[in-house]
Amino acid sequence: MDASTINENDVVYYAAVSLDGFIAGKDGDVSWLDGFFIPELGFHDFIKRIGGVIMGRKTFDKIVSFGKWPYGELKGTIATHRGIDGSFEPVSMASGTATDILDAAKSDSPGPHWLVGGANLATQFLSERLLTRIDLFVIPVLIGKGIPAFVNTKRESLELIDTQSYPKGVVRISYRPRH
Repeated sequence: MDASTINENDVVYYAAVSLDGFIAGKDGDVSWLDGFFIPELGFHDFIKRIGGVIMGRKTFDKIVSFGKWPYGELKGTIATHRGIDGSFEPVSMASGTATDILDAAKSDSPGPHWLVGGANLATQFLSERLLTRIDLFVIPVLIGKGIPAFVNTKRESLELIDTQSYPKGVVRISYRPRH
């Protein structure tokens, strides 16, 4: 399977992760990524192929703390039980199981979806067998403490589908969960 192939019904967990397995620092800090957001990683090409984004509430709060919804017209589904302060078009809220949240996201925007972040949400999607691929960009930084990529409580078997090396020591590893 070509790593750039994303199908209509895919749900992709696409994230940068420190070498010690964290997607953010303890308080959601992502400054350790400074200097690693380079065009060669293909983020802009990836985002063009996505129909919508799904994220947990803490991830959403962190992202909008930078000023505004950073994904333009791309629709976002936020997994939350609380209301959202302010207007962030084109964002909607959903709650319930990972299946409920995905159904809400698909009703808002067709096409493949990017599971942006939240270790708990990623683990729920993996456990409910909703993730179709996991693309992790391993950044050669050890941050010691933080938010892990997953908070898995059981063993999950993954199939390696691709790897690629990039400048600055970044390595992308792509997996497909074995369902």
